[in-house]
Amino acid sequence: MNFFRKVFIKTLTSGLDLPSISQTWLSVLLLFIGYFLTASKDLYWFDSSELALAGLQNGLSHPPGQPLYTLILHFGVMLGLPPLLWMNTVSCIFGALCLIPLTSIFHTTVGKKWVKDNFMVTISIILLFSSGFLPQLWESSTRIEVYSVAGFFCLYQLALLIPVLKDEKGAGSRFWFFHGLIAGITASINPVMIMAIEISSFFAFFALWIRKRKKISLNTLKNTILTLSGICIGLLPYLHIWVVSNAHDRFVWGAPSNFHSFIFYITGKDYSHNLHAGFTGMIKHIGVFAVWNWKRGVGIIGLLGILGWIFCLRKLEFYILFTGSFFLLLSWVCLNEPYFPEIPDFYNYLFPAYWLLLTGAISVILLLLREVRGRIMDKTLFPLVCVVWFIGIVLLPPSLPERSRSKNRAPRIIAKSILDEAPPGAIILVSSDHLFFPLFYLTEGERVRQDVVLIASGLASSSWYWELILRRHKDLNKFNVYVSDRWERINRFLIANSDRPLLAENYFLGQLSEKMLCMGGWMVWSEELCSESDSRAREEKRIKALDTLRRLSFTFGNRWTIDERVFSFIGLSWGHDERRTGQLRGAVMSYLAGAGFRWEGILPVIQDKLIEKPLPQTKISLLSTPSRNLFFVADILSFFDKNISNRTLKLSERLKY
Repeated sequence: MNFFRKVFIKTLTSGLDLPSISQTWLSVLLLFIGYFLTASKDLYWFDSSELALAGLQNGLSHPPGQPLYTLILHFGVMLGLPPLLWMNTVSCIFGALCLIPLTSIFHTTVGKKWVKDNFMVTISIILLFSSGFLPQLWESSTRIEVYSVAGFFCLYQLALLIPVLKDEKGAGSRFWFFHGLIAGITASINPVMIMAIEISSFFAFFALWIRKRKKISLNTLKNTILTLSGICIGLLPYLHIWVVSNAHDRFVWGAPSNFHSFIFYITGKDYSHNLHAGFTGMIKHIGVFAVWNWKRGVGIIGLLGILGWIFCLRKLEFYILFTGSFFLLLSWVCLNEPYFPEIPDFYNYLFPAYWLLLTGAISVILLLLREVRGRIMDKTLFPLVCVVWFIGIVLLPPSLPERSRSKNRAPRIIAKSILDEAPPGAIILVSSDHLFFPLFYLTEGERVRQDVVLIASGLASSSWYWELILRRHKDLNKFNVYVSDRWERINRFLIANSDRPLLAENYFLGQLSEKMLCMGGWMVWSEELCSESDSRAREEKRIKALDTLRRLSFTFGNRWTIDERVFSFIGLSWGHDERRTGQLRGAVMSYLAGAGFRWEGILPVIQDKLIEKPLPQTKISLLSTPSRNLFFVADILSFFDKNISNRTLKLSERLKY
């Protein structure tokens, strides 16, 4: 314990301005407990399962690799810790540790006026602790993801830079080397986030240099060399990419085994098909982002944060550092096209920026409290404000009880159900990340159903992925991988291996096999499966899948959560396929199952028939929502019962957000 106190605690707090170390560490512990109790303990949607697989196997995840994060995850696996529990806990640990550099940032910038007032220091730490439950911060701190880890190092870098800017006396050689080291370490986790911090800090120091009219000296050049040396050492984890590039016993994205493929991988050319919005589009997306945050109650915190910066920073260099970091991160995210602010990856990039806005908001609150202190009863006013702030934060949509992930095993349940549905040697073809990566983790990481061939249409344009598939399944019939179009690759693969049954995520993917199709349980089946199973058995599997989806949606698909959108989208995808083939009863059941509703009450009024009317156009959105699913239910009902259709449409409108 003495070693822990002297080495770990002293190292983390060295160079930071913490008015109360004990209170700060207590807040870290309490925030960690809050995160851990509500965090996922298993697989989760999107990148979480992919990052978990790379961490489990010490492999390589999507560009630019985040090698240090992978090594941290694999370290716990090497120690024999339960892999998924450990990997989720890493996010909880670093998410809570953010309070240490943040407390230092707060008390050296916006909170410097009351740093000597012990009572106000305690109040500020309580408010900072409560802020950790902001949904946008909680989200990446309670699942397997890089953002809370990278966010901690970004805030730590800021906490070290701010005292130097504040004193205006410069810093020693040791500081500049350590500054570069932290920058390199953070870049080994998420280079985009630290790049925004470093660009802002460069202009902040440049402004100080101009204001002080300093000249470039040998000392300046020496410090620059030391900073670059630190960066190079911090980037050493990227050697991990070379180490694992030729490994065939693990998941290695891109297989960057030579210089050309390494540059291709590190520059993210796998995503070269992604569009960029341009300046006009970026401004539009910033507006969309502002509206999205305002609807979720975070907009008022953002306004308070900016007011706090204006009234409390009172130093040009701090303005540049805070506003530059925020707007560079926001601009990077808003350059994406299409842009959906509810995508966790988009707002998770703003992890350190949200924390900085919260420091400004808290400074405004404390300024107001300081004005009324002595006029109103202190002992009741201040605790009351802390309680109100905490309740306000945890009730922001989705509220903390609704966003708990501790019992959510939905990604595993759905992936396992799909694998159980597949006959021996089947091909499973999916396009959605929320289905592919949990399936990929189970088959590659936990070695479940090694006979099944898993194809992701999103990776079909990457030759390394096909090489991985062909290595795993040596009994596959060969085909020409090196064609330019990914759909042609999939088509050639399916035709070359037409003797294998196919399970596709939807009819569009299934049609690439040029076989007859039917609706199975969780997936669309190819003709051999449709003919081999009698209709009653197939219907039972379908009803079981629908009921499982409905129960998952009802239990875990809480309002405003990404789970709600995923479940709704699965039901929407099923429903659209069944509607196009005239299975209107099945379509309504699918739409409602994804939204968590029962269907027995309205099925008697619906008859199966082909509808010539095309699907009604709706606003493009990420995945789906219960409101959107109910809209399509109302559209089908309009052909049979206008009264029920109108009532369903009204319910759809009420559920919009």
